[in-house]
Amino acid sequence: MKMKISIITNKVIRCLQKNTILKEVTVAKVAVSIAHMGMTRKLTHL
Repeated sequence: MKMKISIITNKVIRCLQKNTILKEVTVAKVAVSIAHMGMTRKLTHL
């Protein structure tokens, strides 16, 4: 039983790690897109 539990917890931890990485990537993409939008707006105003 202990072995099965440890395997499950390891899988859960891996999934969480993958999810956090994906979240970080999406956040970075959003930040870049927002920055790009701001830059284009500033350029158009000029």
